[in-house]
Amino acid sequence: MSLQRLRFSVVFFILALLGTPFASALTDMSDSQMASVGAQGIALGLENFAFEMAPTSYIQLVGSQPTSTAASEGWQRADIYMYGLSMTGAGSSGTSWFGSPCTTTAVGAGQGDLGCPLGSAANATIKDFASVYNPFVLRAFQYPGIDYQGNSVSPTVLELLGPTQMDPFRLSFWSEMQANQGGVQQPLSSYTGPTPDACTTTTCFLQAQTIFEGTLTATDAAGNALPSVLRLMQTTDNNTADASSGYYQSLGINMSLALSGNLRFSVAQNADSPNALHAVPDFNSQEGLFLDNVNMYLPIGALDYQNIVVSSAPAHDGNFVVELMQIPNIANVYNNFYCGSSLTSAAACATNASGAVSNPNPLTHGFIDIGTPLSGGAVDMSTSGSSTSNGMFFQSPSGAAVNLGTSQINGILIQHMKITTAGAS
Repeated sequence: MSLQRLRFSVVFFILALLGTPFASALTDMSDSQMASVGAQGIALGLENFAFEMAPTSYIQLVGSQPTSTAASEGWQRADIYMYGLSMTGAGSSGTSWFGSPCTTTAVGAGQGDLGCPLGSAANATIKDFASVYNPFVLRAFQYPGIDYQGNSVSPTVLELLGPTQMDPFRLSFWSEMQANQGGVQQPLSSYTGPTPDACTTTTCFLQAQTIFEGTLTATDAAGNALPSVLRLMQTTDNNTADASSGYYQSLGINMSLALSGNLRFSVAQNADSPNALHAVPDFNSQEGLFLDNVNMYLPIGALDYQNIVVSSAPAHDGNFVVELMQIPNIANVYNNFYCGSSLTSAAACATNASGAVSNPNPLTHGFIDIGTPLSGGAVDMSTSGSSTSNGMFFQSPSGAAVNLGTSQINGILIQHMKITTAGAS
């Protein structure tokens, strides 16, 4: 894999309890001066940032041969390639995967920007991906909370806090999904192109393009900016009987995924496109599934009592388990998870007439909105069947659109999730 371009200006500085928030230059400090500094973390300011992989460089997900039973039902081995992963500046002008100017005349919010996978010379970089006034912050911090046993604790966590405000960026890649290409060890160069058959005698594939333009932030119903956050810590389960599950004294991860912007997934190619395996496609600038005005906040895990842990599969055959720990059946824990309270009284998690918690915990409840936001956190539902300015819609290569409407999902909770891989042999 080769990196086509990686450009950025980075400003590193230490947030300290000093008289002034920032220093203009790095200078020597005496022992006495060092002793008076209380460091809060390391901040990373990323200005004029861009990341580009060559459109032929890829990340591969390797499939496995189906069992005889699965093969008899029609299942075939498949691989997935993700090519040209890039982050460049947002804007109405851009370039194709070949570097040629790319624009679209389609009418509709976000479509002009989503017609091009890469930024042009005028917007090749993201000016303030994380400005020095609103940077990424890496720090160790102690939060008061409830542990796995329901006790009040303040453990230390290592966290990466994202900015609450950033310039929009363009994230793009094109992908290739292949079926029936032979064994896992078959070399890439031996694959052949598609034929009109039913994928029984040669490799069949689907090439697609994904473009997102927006930020790694979200906005809640009250108008507050929500950043993306990643946290690492030692799990607080002290029950040695849980050691085999991966819970006991393990490295835990939890995160809050925030995202807002416009998304496009497309497959149509222009007439001059190679339409061949591993060849960079020339995608149509208008076709695809569009998600307009996405606003998503998804908490995965909760501090101290719910984390993501990774462990070996019970058979120790090379497979592994990724598990979001289940919520313990302890009143202090589930009261905190559902309503943010550590109290055990019924009043702490009072419900409304519909039976829902009146004051849900905003740190554990997520949401996904697709559509133009209105005041109070609602989404504009007034979309016509051919609208390209709001919600979810399909658009043809010629620009004809069919709108599917808008969507709003509130109160997303994940109490327990377990994924076990089954591809290693």
